[in-house]
Amino acid sequence: MKYLESQGFIIRGYLIPPFELKSGKLIRIYIPNFSENNEILGVDLATELIEVFKQSRPEKGLIVKESLPYAKNYAQNRLAEKLFPLSVQKYLTTNLKVPKEEAESIISELGIEPSRRLDKISFTERKYLTISGLYSSNEAIMFDYYGVDAMNIELVNRLIKSKVSKGKCAIGFDNLQYMETNEPFENVERLIIKKATNINYSGQRPANA
Repeated sequence: MKYLESQGFIIRGYLIPPFELKSGKLIRIYIPNFSENNEILGVDLATELIEVFKQSRPEKGLIVKESLPYAKNYAQNRLAEKLFPLSVQKYLTTNLKVPKEEAESIISELGIEPSRRLDKISFTERKYLTISGLYSSNEAIMFDYYGVDAMNIELVNRLIKSKVSKGKCAIGFDNLQYMETNEPFENVERLIIKKATNINYSGQRPANA
């Protein structure tokens, strides 16, 4: 199944190349951390693209057949965290609406106790829970690698590889400066975001280019 199709479009002067998000595929979008003017670009542009892919605003050259949910990093209000600490199981079953048995299976994959407080596990483990929870009720999602260090990225890659091998799919945003020579598994399409030059999209170079 095809969930999203980009014919190529431009945001903030940067070209988002043509691609298709289909079942059994990861679209990994690499964004430079800084613009040519040394302004922060990576996370800001990723956030803008997330809104576009969620259909929060129309974009010429983009066809979204199904709005994609985003695995946003969760942080509980500090006061609520003290008064009503959230367990990892409650986070999955209440916040992400994951059935109890499936939530227990997800937690066991991480090797932590269901009663463990969400704020006491690592950043990457919370990201893992959020991605897994969204996949419980969705075939296609968006996520990002921001904040995941080199020691823990394998945890995220292993999860995405498992889901993609079962026919699910995702768009993942990453920092261009950390791009490796090869992707960690098959069925990954790599997109590198660059400054748009003499290209008129949808996808055609001017005749005099």
